[in-house]
Amino acid sequence: QAQAAVAAAQEAEDYQTVGVRCRESLITLVHLLQDSVTSATPPAPKRSDFLGLAEVMADALLSGASQKARRQLMKSSAKATWEFVNWLTHSKSGHFHDAEAAVAATEQVMSLFTTACIRRLRGVPDRCPSCGSQRLAPERGVHTDRPGKVYEHPVCPVCNWVGEPVEVQATTK
Repeated sequence: QAQAAVAAAQEAEDYQTVGVRCRESLITLVHLLQDSVTSATPPAPKRSDFLGLAEVMADALLSGASQKARRQLMKSSAKATWEFVNWLTHSKSGHFHDAEAAVAATEQVMSLFTTACIRRLRGVPDRCPSCGSQRLAPERGVHTDRPGKVYEHPVCPVCNWVGEPVEVQATTK
C-alpha cells in the first residue's frame, strides 16, 4: 500500500499518507513478532510500542555476544526508520524522494526482523553443527504420513547434514 501511495503521490499531503502507511506496516510487524516470538524479558512493552518492541524482539531473535553487530543493526535501523516515517507523517515539506526513502527503509526493517524471526522459528543455526559450513539452504517437502502439511528443514550441501523439519504451511486442496 505504501508503494502504491508513493506512485500516486503528488503533494505534501500525499507524502504524509506514505508515512502513515509505513508506520502502520511497522506496527503490524511488531504485532506479528509479539505473536510469534516469546521473550524472556518481562514485562513486554505495550502492544503498539514499536521502538520498545523492536528492542525486545532484536534481543530475543539475536541473543548472545556473537550476534551483537546484527542486533545493533536491527535496533538502529528500526529507530531511524520509525523516526523518519513519523517525521514524514507530520511534515508539510516532504518530497517524493522522502516518501521513496520511507518505503525503502520500512522494507529494510521488515526484512531484517522477518529473516531473523523465520530463522529462529525454523531452527536454522548460523553454521552447520556437523562441519561448520555457513552455506545452509532450506529444503521443503511433505511427510508421507501427513500429506496436508508442508515442512522445511535446513540442509548443508557440504556434508549433507539435515536439521529438524518444521511445519511451514498447510497445503491447499
